[in-house]
Amino acid sequence: MDTIKLSRTGQIILVIIILLIIAIAIASIKFKKEENSDESRLSLLSKRWKKLIKEIEEEMESLHLTREMQIGLEKEISIYIRLAIGVVGIIFISVAGLFFNGGTDLATSLVNTTGLFSLFFFGSSLLIVSKFVDPNTAIKTFGGWIRKKVYKKYNFDPATISVLQESISLKQSEANEISEELGLLR
Repeated sequence: MDTIKLSRTGQIILVIIILLIIAIAIASIKFKKEENSDESRLSLLSKRWKKLIKEIEEEMESLHLTREMQIGLEKEISIYIRLAIGVVGIIFISVAGLFFNGGTDLATSLVNTTGLFSLFFFGSSLLIVSKFVDPNTAIKTFGGWIRKKVYKKYNFDPATISVLQESISLKQSEANEISEELGLLR
C-alpha cells in the first residue's frame, strides 16, 4: 500500500478542512435543535391551547348544570316556604274559626288568634334563642334553614358556582395569552 505523504502545509490545510467540516456539522446540528425547539414550542403551545379550550368547555357545561341545579333547588325551597306559610295560614284560620264558633264575633276572634300566635312566637323565640326575635328575622332564618337542608339533601354547594367562574376566567385569560403568542409566532 502506498501512503500519501503530505508536506507540512498540506497537513495544516487538511486539519483546517477537517475542523471546518466538524464546525459545519456542529452548527447544522445546533441550528436543527433551534428549529425543532421553535416547532416543539409552537406545538406545545398549540396543544396547551387546545387543552385549555377543552377544559373551558367542560367547565362551562359544568357551570351550566350547576346553575340549573341551583334554579331547581331554589324552586323546591320556595315550594317548601309557601307550604309552611300555607300551613301557618290554615292553622291561623282554624284557630280563628274555633274562636268564632265559640261565640265571639269575627274581629275579636282574629285579635285573639293574633294574640295566641304572638304569644307562641315570642315565647318560643325566648325559649329557643334566649332572646326576642322579630318575625322578619325568624322568617329569614327559617328560609335559610330550609335552604341549608335542601342543599344538604341534594349534596349541593352554591360556592361551586363562584369557584367554576373563577377557574373559567383564569383559563380564558391563559388561553388568550397563548393565542396571542401563537399569533406572534406564525
